[in-house]
Amino acid sequence: MSISCTSQSSHSIRHRSRCFLSCRRNMAARFTDAVVAQRYALFRPHYPESLLNGILNFVTRPTKSRTSTPNAGVAPRAVAANDLNLVDVGCGSGQSTFFLAKAGFKEIHGIDTSQAQIAEARKALEKQDSSACDRVEFKIVDVDRDIPFRDGSVDIITAAQALHWFNHDQFYKHVDKALKPGGFFMGFGYGNCQVLHNGVQGLLGEFYGGKLGKYWSPERRHIDTLYNNMPMPYKPVERLSLELQYDVTLAHLIGYISSWSAYATYCLEHPSNTVLEDLEKQMIEAIKSSAVGASKSGDKPTQSENNVKDHVLGIRFPIFALMCRKPDGQ
Repeated sequence: MSISCTSQSSHSIRHRSRCFLSCRRNMAARFTDAVVAQRYALFRPHYPESLLNGILNFVTRPTKSRTSTPNAGVAPRAVAANDLNLVDVGCGSGQSTFFLAKAGFKEIHGIDTSQAQIAEARKALEKQDSSACDRVEFKIVDVDRDIPFRDGSVDIITAAQALHWFNHDQFYKHVDKALKPGGFFMGFGYGNCQVLHNGVQGLLGEFYGGKLGKYWSPERRHIDTLYNNMPMPYKPVERLSLELQYDVTLAHLIGYISSWSAYATYCLEHPSNTVLEDLEKQMIEAIKSSAVGASKSGDKPTQSENNVKDHVLGIRFPIFALMCRKPDGQ
């Protein structure tokens, strides 16, 4: 299923580009530092409504455990989202938590190990104008050690673009302890970005697998394969496969790349590097070349050379979700 999101306004796109220039300093910051957390909040993609609809369909469908007299021949009943609580583990700066809040769950807890990420999430929470976010709270939690909620008290546990980082054997023990019988667990996220410009996409692919190749953690393979081999705590597992497409400026694309964990690791080893600046220059040349080619063929270039950083590019992300349910009697 393919979802094409409404393109952002040119004002919004350029505003984020200027934000990137202001947070581009201190490129050697660690992944958990405030600068990188700010980049994460500014430049990471937002999930499509089709994903939320798929999640809601999964967690609200009728099950045998949702009738007070399951052995009396009473048909299973559905449940409303506002009857369910949710814990979003590894919530980062809150994109997934705010996304899930739109479903109207009874309460939502976003938890993350990073103080900087939670600080960004709380800043964003103060700016939310949706009443659904009144039920959202964020906590700093060592998620490798615990999901600190009363045993058997949680209806839904999610991990968005975070599940691949965890020690799964240990993490799933915490999940099983916190979830109610019949509760739900799901991991979802997005795969590698594809730029809808051949020259820029070629450079991005070379940077991802070449310059940064050895700096990706082994866990990154789960993103590369869209969680196809991801272990899950319960069976059966249902999968959603979607697509997200929208427009960004070149400056925004560079901002997104600056939020990559491999880039942060590279900067720790090479604190005075200019690899991102070099990549941007190469991409500018690729865009200029394509504009010259268009001009020679009789087409009018859409951007002047002086405004290449504001050149609008289409980008596409594969979106995936794995969803499962804890057995009723467990």
